[in-house]
Amino acid sequence: MKYKCLFVLLLFIVFMDAGELPPTAVITSPINGGDSPYTIGDTIAIDISAEDPDGSVTAVQVYNRTFLLGTAMRRSNYSFRFYYTANSVGVVDLKVRVVDDSGNTAVSGIETITVETGNLPLVAIDEINSVRYGETRTAGDNVRVLVNATDADGFITQVQIFNNGVLLGQADPTGVAGQYRYNLLTDITNVGFLSLEARATDDRGNVVSSSVVGLYVTPGSAPSVSIASPSYGFSVQVGVPFEVRVSASDADGSIASVRLRDINFDREAGTTENGVFTPGAVNESTRSFNGNLMQESSVAGEYVFTATLSNPDIVDLVAVALDNAGNQVTSVPVQFIATTGNAPTVAITSPTAGGNSPYNFGDAIAIEITAEDLDGSVSSVDVYNGSATI
Repeated sequence: MKYKCLFVLLLFIVFMDAGELPPTAVITSPINGGDSPYTIGDTIAIDISAEDPDGSVTAVQVYNRTFLLGTAMRRSNYSFRFYYTANSVGVVDLKVRVVDDSGNTAVSGIETITVETGNLPLVAIDEINSVRYGETRTAGDNVRVLVNATDADGFITQVQIFNNGVLLGQADPTGVAGQYRYNLLTDITNVGFLSLEARATDDRGNVVSSSVVGLYVTPGSAPSVSIASPSYGFSVQVGVPFEVRVSASDADGSIASVRLRDINFDREAGTTENGVFTPGAVNESTRSFNGNLMQESSVAGEYVFTATLSNPDIVDLVAVALDNAGNQVTSVPVQFIATTGNAPTVAITSPTAGGNSPYNFGDAIAIEITAEDLDGSVSSVDVYNGSATI
């Protein structure tokens, strides 16, 4: 009988060594709500006691209901801690899932805490010392936007400026406590009514918007621009540098840039697909200027560019002036030619001085032309009505 009892006892001991007893875990802090209500952004230490009667604890996971917050770190044999940064407002139901070295798991009881937003920041656009509601500015003006933003239980992390809900940029601290500045450099795209709004964010993630300040932006005056040189009919040899000089001014602002373009160029054959015509690519050898940027000269209002053309060309040169408000104006074109040698000469000999005008509709008019080339030969003579070939 003694042997039978010993046998049963041995079986019981083997059964216990199999590691089938589950671990246990309990949240020791916070309990009973802790220091609730916490404020969003607070870091809360969650202390846990966890053990395994027939092995060891391998993991302690912290949850808000079914959402995993993270894994607690071991502090001693049975003590674990997890730091939770409160990132949502409302009730947080904390519980712990513990795993032992045999894969057994257990879940602790729930400890409930609450999280609030804390004090919201205060933000307002300073209409006394900066932009005022209803004022009118000209495109190109630099509009100063001053913002006052403070937070009673934390600090301001950023102040952003919006127009009709579209982010314009971030206001920067001025050095004066609670004051931020944004410089709005207006241009032609801002013409109309702007609804300016400041949004302040505090260290807890709270975001508050200011009242809207309305601003009218008008386009202002367009710049004026004209080509001073070369003059109409100028001839230049390929590879020989020459200067282009342009006069440009703006009555209510400044000139931002002056660029040169050749509007007389050839294209490859276009294509039509499904009734839609697509122009062919530009033959760049026939476009001598394509947005070349001019530089200011020592003469006020004058811009200069030194050009060297690489291909023979008939150039219809225009200057495009852009002012600080975004207004853009194109000059009257000036036509000149670039040749590989002496330019040919051409003249209409008949009709002259109006000929037998007025002619009748349908009359055939003989146009007599003399054309010669001193160092070569004339290859073609084209007749135009204005800028359109006849």
